[in-house]
Amino acid sequence: MTTSNNLIKIIFIIFLLKLLAYLFISYTNLDLYKSGNDSDYYDAYALGKLNYTTSVWPMLLRILNDIGLYSREGVSFTLKIMGIILIPLGAAWVAKENYSPISNKCVILAFLIYSIYPTIFYYTNDIYRDVFMIFIFILALVAVRNSIWQNDITLQLFWLFIFFILSIVLFGLRPYLGFSTIAAYFISKVINLRKFPTLLWIIAYFIFLYLAFLIGALDPIMAYRQNFTSGILVGEANLGINFQNKSLFLIDLSKSYLYQLFGFYWPNKSSMIAFLLESLPFILALAYVVKSRQQIHSFTNYLLIFFFIYNTFWILGNDNLGSAVRLRVFSYLAIYICLFISIQRNDYIKRIK
Repeated sequence: MTTSNNLIKIIFIIFLLKLLAYLFISYTNLDLYKSGNDSDYYDAYALGKLNYTTSVWPMLLRILNDIGLYSREGVSFTLKIMGIILIPLGAAWVAKENYSPISNKCVILAFLIYSIYPTIFYYTNDIYRDVFMIFIFILALVAVRNSIWQNDITLQLFWLFIFFILSIVLFGLRPYLGFSTIAAYFISKVINLRKFPTLLWIIAYFIFLYLAFLIGALDPIMAYRQNFTSGILVGEANLGINFQNKSLFLIDLSKSYLYQLFGFYWPNKSSMIAFLLESLPFILALAYVVKSRQQIHSFTNYLLIFFFIYNTFWILGNDNLGSAVRLRVFSYLAIYICLFISIQRNDYIKRIK
């Protein structure tokens, strides 16, 4: 049986399982992450009942409504297709190394992992912007990878143009996500994470952030974080990390990473489930990528630098566990792609020895 037939079977089985899960969530009104149902706000804005917005997502929905193409059910169904098929397939394909004998197996395994990612699945259940952002992010990764590996200067510039356009869209959806996507491209041209030990890069990263905090360069991010306490943002401040003591900055930063990125914070059953199903596999994937540091190439170098830049914004700016589960999806995806690329490169090296 061919790889494509296996993949089609997996897609079909996952579709059926997710359909059952959708029915369960709809019937029980389950809210896993308790971070607010902003899809109600998006729907109200699309229908012209509200006029205040901070991203282009509700604006896109209103445009659809103005031309007679909007319905909450229709947009939700489109996002389901993105979450069930397009995002897992795109994320798996961008990690495919064509020279590798195990590339097709890695594509199937990657597709399976992305398909059962709980948070991506959960936010395909309504008109949240998260799924659309992930979809655009995957397209941006496809474009930047094609640009990096093109020898033809014309094609290289074409894919680079597409990458910048998609990054601008991401900026409109979530400014620091779009900024991180673009900034990582330029910084990856200067910094090669393969050159020095991982621990040295981490120490340099923490020192850099501490100095930036002392001179006030991080004040805008900290001001944004305070919005959780004041109630301006959806979701309450529930992590208990405030960064108010300069001498404790590095401790607070470490705690914020442990709680939000690595999931070592379990105030309820949902957080424990998220840790077991999302954070624990991510930790194992990250450990493998770190161990395989010598397999870093241009594209994975870009992904890892994106990982650090993007993490800086949301780890420092967020103080809500439910929001953290949503925000870290992009960080996790970047590492998973690095994981599968590293697996293929390690396997190839073993075969040619």
